[in-house]
Amino acid sequence: MYHGAESSNDFTGFEQFEEFDFLNPNEYDNGAASMNTVSNSTGSISLNYNSYYIQRGKALQLTATTDPSGLPVTWSVDKPAIISVDSTGRVSALAVGDAFVIVRCNELDLNIACSIHVMDVGLENSSPIVAYGDSYLFTAYPRPSTESISFTAHSNVTMSSTGTPNSVLISSSSIGNYYVRSCITGHSNIYKMCTVKFVPKVIFNSTNISLFVGDSFQNGVTVTPSGYNDVTWTSLDPGIATVDSTGKIVAVSPGRARIKVVVDQAPDATAVMIVTVKERILVSSISIPSYITVTAGTTYSFDAVVSPSNATDKRLEWSSDSALATINDGLLTA
Repeated sequence: MYHGAESSNDFTGFEQFEEFDFLNPNEYDNGAASMNTVSNSTGSISLNYNSYYIQRGKALQLTATTDPSGLPVTWSVDKPAIISVDSTGRVSALAVGDAFVIVRCNELDLNIACSIHVMDVGLENSSPIVAYGDSYLFTAYPRPSTESISFTAHSNVTMSSTGTPNSVLISSSSIGNYYVRSCITGHSNIYKMCTVKFVPKVIFNSTNISLFVGDSFQNGVTVTPSGYNDVTWTSLDPGIATVDSTGKIVAVSPGRARIKVVVDQAPDATAVMIVTVKERILVSSISIPSYITVTAGTTYSFDAVVSPSNATDKRLEWSSDSALATINDGLLTA
């Protein structure tokens, strides 16, 4: 049994309840025990529940019945940080933990209590986007952490075990929005619903492109499944590289540019690639010996010095204007 409240920080980024939702105990498998009664020689007092499992952010109506009937009762809680109760017996679950609602009838000098167990489910990602053909690791977090999660999903979603508690691999062969439901095992009334968006998959023909300023490159994409052929190209860094509607990239200035593609029929289907643009460094000079002596039938290998040493293109073309010698890649034959 879990006792005490868990920090609200455990749910940072998870769904928050802006107001309390009223819970119909008969609608769910809530693990509640049946009516509780205490009595003495002057009468009795009963509660419609002995214990109840409820989700954080939900509310539950408890009902106290006295015998003789109609006697006034007062309501209180032992842990106001976990639950609250109003004068009608309406219980609000504020934080994860265990607490008691206590009902007292002064005329009968009787107290009766109902144990309230507040649980919740946190989602690592409440609105994931999954590309066609990919699998996504869907993870939920039970609160308290000693509990476990059970998953159900739309019929178009395939779930497979990961071997890791509270996680499941999901995929779909369809494009669309489908639900995944994560509930505390054994307590189907404590759950979170999540909409998973399955979108077309965009794959660039070429990635990690490197260009020099002034160069261009024609790129393209493949989108699966078929039928999603219209895409929009955008440069997120047009000062470094631009791209036109066909995917032609032009290098503008040194740096790294992000090129993004969006599928027109499915705006959440996107892909981004990186283009690295470098400055072209020109050769300023080439040095070789100005005069050599070579004996007929021998060879001589030139050692050319290209400046600057970090020039972009240091390739050399060799030629000889004399029929007395030939040269190939710096090797002269007399």
